[in-house]
Amino acid sequence: MKTDNYPLIEILEYRNLEQFVIPEIQRDYVWKEKDVLDLLNYIYEGYTGEMADKPYLGFIYAYNHADHPYKYVLVDGQQRITTIFLLLLACHHRLGKGLPEYLYSSQRLKIEYKVRQATQDFLLSFVEHCNE
Repeated sequence: MKTDNYPLIEILEYRNLEQFVIPEIQRDYVWKEKDVLDLLNYIYEGYTGEMADKPYLGFIYAYNHADHPYKYVLVDGQQRITTIFLLLLACHHRLGKGLPEYLYSSQRLKIEYKVRQATQDFLLSFVEHCNE
């Protein structure tokens, strides 16, 4: 992907995006309920306000992994991407729908956590739970 503004769904469905990789240098997922609610309110305002056709999530910086061209290493935006990923998983589960390929395909998450194995294990367990 070239540098530009993209809707989140377009990023997640991008055929050359195998995974977002959260590198070891990133901090753990630390958002609290207030942070998630702030993000949801920001998204809601984006859909209902003056810029309703282009809700804005802020910059999400990533670069192509040198050895794996279909993996993008996140530099900034990890807390937002993780929150949106978790919300999408929960929504699909709540609606009784299978998980779409833009979240999970070929037994792999679209997000790979190098930060902590426990985070990756939790997400895999959550997906397995959603698929049951």
